[in-house]
Amino acid sequence: MAPLAPSYLDLQISRAINGRILDDTRLRVTTVPHAINSREYDGRPICDGRTSCVPLCSTRARYDAMVHLERAMRLGAVLRTQAVVTRLELDESRNRVTRVHYIRWNSKGDTFTPHPAPPVSAQVVILAANGIENPMILLRSKAANKSGTVGCYLMDHPIKQSVALAPQKLFPFRGPQTTSNIEAFRDGEFRKRYGAFKTSIKNDGWSTNPASLWPRGVAVPAKGQRDDFPGTIVHLVENWGYVGKGLREKLEDHATRQITLNSACEQLPIKENCVTESANLDLAGITRPQIHYRLNKDPYVVGSFNQIVKLHNFVFDSLKIPAQDRYFVSPDAPDALIYGGSGHIMGTTRMGNSVSDSVVTRDCRSHDHRNLFVVGSSVFPTGATANPTSTIAALALRTAAHIVEERKKGSFNS
Repeated sequence: MAPLAPSYLDLQISRAINGRILDDTRLRVTTVPHAINSREYDGRPICDGRTSCVPLCSTRARYDAMVHLERAMRLGAVLRTQAVVTRLELDESRNRVTRVHYIRWNSKGDTFTPHPAPPVSAQVVILAANGIENPMILLRSKAANKSGTVGCYLMDHPIKQSVALAPQKLFPFRGPQTTSNIEAFRDGEFRKRYGAFKTSIKNDGWSTNPASLWPRGVAVPAKGQRDDFPGTIVHLVENWGYVGKGLREKLEDHATRQITLNSACEQLPIKENCVTESANLDLAGITRPQIHYRLNKDPYVVGSFNQIVKLHNFVFDSLKIPAQDRYFVSPDAPDALIYGGSGHIMGTTRMGNSVSDSVVTRDCRSHDHRNLFVVGSSVFPTGATANPTSTIAALALRTAAHIVEERKKGSFNS
């Protein structure tokens, strides 16, 4: 499928930086690969650029898991909603998973009522419950953990985000939320010293800026010296007295000049960053996860963030954005306005060749139990810089093909 068309904002940044050098690295704006239709495909329409891909594409031009879930149900798959797996049951030899135990639940207001359900069994059991619940199910089951690494090596993509107001109109809010990025620092000799990163050029203005949640705002900020930051409606009305035509003109001017650069960096797999069982139970009586995660003193990430700030300022310099119109471009600050997470939960049931230091094989098959597979981002041994979804899909396809072949061989027969 052809690439999505770059936005006007993408093209302006391309003209400003393409071919220029930063720290011996040649910069170039490139297309972001997306599971978003650039033409009609599979009964779904072409993207018409509403900039609302997250949390939901209103036209279904953007692929999501419901596409294949609905197909599976049409072919006979049964979807059990409001159901939570509690544990896996193993046979006496502990070579196979024999049954999956789960509960159903319903809720009304503040009342939560769990209901026990009969366990289910199958030739093949596949866990696909993300990087937190996959290890939690295994830990509660005392399963697939001969290596002692279930729950370990938790990773995310730490984010550094900077925003600015350009002197010229860049016209964001067109197209998907990101159509182009700067990938020059995704690999290189520098990775011996600091983490790789890629920088997304955001088409949704300041809407992900946690200081403003532009345009509405969630609180009245301190007035400050200028009306441009955070530039929200509550700020402009309450602090600066904008109303009517003046407010509309201010918002139109502000919205067309907003730019956000969002850089996601590589994080090394560290065993101590992990998911374990908590002593606390949730409302269904299931053990809660306990997250052990440290980032702020990791020199590999800190070094990456310092380089990210250099790139962000380089882009802003190239667009001739004055220093007073740049925000969050300091490399070192303790709060979430500077450091954030992508929510790309990876690791915790890592893939590997050896049962001594990994949980699943290259085909996502448990080293310990021959009919158990674990899929999703939890199998990632490393995280790199790109969003994990396409890799998750590729691994799922490869695992499915492997399961089909193994079933033909009778590998799962008891």
